[in-house]
Amino acid sequence: MDGRLSPVHDAGLWVSAEQAMATHNYPQAIARLRKLLEDDPTNSQALAMVGWAKYELSRRSRAGAQAGLVELGKSLRSDPAEFLAHQYMGIILYGVGDDHFSAMTYLENAVELNPVGVSSEVLDILEGHFLRVDPGKWERLLHYIRKAIPQSEAKKEKECWRRLHILYRTLHDHANADLAWRMMVGHSSDRKENTSVAIEWATSPGDPVLGDKLWVEAVSSKDSDYRFRVSQLLAAIGSEELRRLQSKRFAKAPSRANRPLTARMWNIIRDPDDYVLLDAVAGIVGPEVKRVAGFTAEDLGIDGAMEVPPEDLPQSFSDCLRYVGYMLSLPQPAVVVEPMLGYEACLGALRDPIILAGDDLLRYPRPNDVVYWLTSCLSYYSPGRLLASSWPESFMARLFNGDATELMKALPKARAEKLVGLLKRIKETHGEVSLSTWRKGLAKTAARAGCVLAGDVSIPLRDGFNPEKHTSLILFWLSRSHGEIRRELGLCHQVGIS
Repeated sequence: MDGRLSPVHDAGLWVSAEQAMATHNYPQAIARLRKLLEDDPTNSQALAMVGWAKYELSRRSRAGAQAGLVELGKSLRSDPAEFLAHQYMGIILYGVGDDHFSAMTYLENAVELNPVGVSSEVLDILEGHFLRVDPGKWERLLHYIRKAIPQSEAKKEKECWRRLHILYRTLHDHANADLAWRMMVGHSSDRKENTSVAIEWATSPGDPVLGDKLWVEAVSSKDSDYRFRVSQLLAAIGSEELRRLQSKRFAKAPSRANRPLTARMWNIIRDPDDYVLLDAVAGIVGPEVKRVAGFTAEDLGIDGAMEVPPEDLPQSFSDCLRYVGYMLSLPQPAVVVEPMLGYEACLGALRDPIILAGDDLLRYPRPNDVVYWLTSCLSYYSPGRLLASSWPESFMARLFNGDATELMKALPKARAEKLVGLLKRIKETHGEVSLSTWRKGLAKTAARAGCVLAGDVSIPLRDGFNPEKHTSLILFWLSRSHGEIRRELGLCHQVGIS
């Protein structure tokens, strides 16, 4: 049932008929509906329900199908846009198997007429047909499932995300499959943080129709900084028109924050896959792990001559480094040139971490790019995060397998006990932990932090959109919490569209 009110006058009789349908008491439902049709013989909804009740009463037999189709034909003649008639006609025709083409037409019409009201059986048939019978048209199935999401009730919304998750996995689109999974289980706060249009666009950012919808929503928003962020994002994905719009109609947003990031802000920036408990585990073992699997300057191939004294750093790079250190409340590490890195930077995992920077980055003319890369690499500065980025994943895996005896002996008793407690808690709350997912989560957090401090989401997107890397970044960039962080840091864009 789709919850509409019938135009008939006897509301009590109508409610009784609906209840009989819901409890599968089809003889009573038919009797109530016939009574209603005496007063309103052209009521398309009642006619459609009579047709379905007859089909179900016959236990979906061919004879019942014929009787039901007669009533459904009357319903459509009364109102060609009657959603229930299209839904029931499609299910019956598909069930008897005589005319799958017509059945699919009716079912697709039902989804277009009332995407929120369609039954799970409709989506089951669409999935089976498009994935097994007509796989070349899976994009249409994506369209129908997405269409059912934005306005549906919580249970139905969860079901739609589940179907999207399965479909994306079938298509080997793992990034969007992960997003759909998070939306289904409530793993992230995407639904609270983003509009349905933004979420829909993030699953398919190359779709110009969805891009237009997102832009229209942004233009109508009272939040001028949200308009700026949407504009910058769409331009970064490839809209030449919006690139021109940005340069002509948007004044440049403040490029530097007026206060450091707080712990609360950092927790908002943290990607959902950047597990807090694993970060804590790595933080405990990080200071001691050097005894087991530590890196030395020789391991990194660092020559003393490669280090650049602070006074010899280019002024622009030095200013950016001081700014990032201030924003992250970190000391300024030594800078070592690594020509192979080009325009990028990473953190060297020594007892006193060092910045390995490409020689091109030292003299790069775009300060925001320098801020982005320095922020990304310095986001790993804590011992635990540096451990995750530098040591083989198998080392952390040994902790969970109980095969890290040497390390456990090296830890002070209190810290070893805390580590055991954390590992037990992780297994109880998360079950099997994917360390590779966590390490990817650290990289996603680094990209988010870089975009916040640089105020520019286009930097990580210049080499093209990668769903696995960038879907969560896009959702964060457009999120309400990111907008609040920008306001607190004094980075908000205050100029609207003229």
